[in-house]
Amino acid sequence: MRKRYLWIGILGLIILFVLIGGQEAFAQPPKPKACIIDIDGTIANDQQRRAVSINPDGNRNWRKYFNPELVKKDKPILKSREVLRWVEQKGIKIFYVSSRETTVLGATKWWLKAHNFPQGEVYHRKPFARSMEYKIDTVRAIQKSYDVIFGVGDRDRDITAYQTCGIAAIKVAESSEKDWIRVKNEIAKLIR
Repeated sequence: MRKRYLWIGILGLIILFVLIGGQEAFAQPPKPKACIIDIDGTIANDQQRRAVSINPDGNRNWRKYFNPELVKKDKPILKSREVLRWVEQKGIKIFYVSSRETTVLGATKWWLKAHNFPQGEVYHRKPFARSMEYKIDTVRAIQKSYDVIFGVGDRDRDITAYQTCGIAAIKVAESSEKDWIRVKNEIAKLIR
């Protein structure tokens, strides 16, 4: 009989603990903060690669566009690197999520390191995967472990993907150094 009363008492204390604010003891710890950064046209100036990958008929030769040696020759958008270093110093993890194909993943990692961009995880889509669905799925997968605050990209599809996932979407002018000043100001408002 005493054991029964003991268990009733313990159960009562647990219920009381939860009712008067002890929920925090059972709550999940907050997720670390993160952001999503596109690559081509956002932090890498791919205009030269775009120009040399046009076929005589005017269509893009995607195999040439995704040539790892050409990817390595992209010029960095220096202001983006400066802003991303600042973001990293604020304790925000950077995820580089690009519609580049996985065939250039090694070249991308090399490029990021060679141009002193902050460390971060790099995601590329599988060949023939649809860009929009890939970005949405990747952002949602990251959101399972991180509080993704914002995403930066130069294309409307980047912005749509970020908005679909419920994160702040910041559009940067394609291959622009100057526009990153505005982008930094927008990020500063989001991370206060």
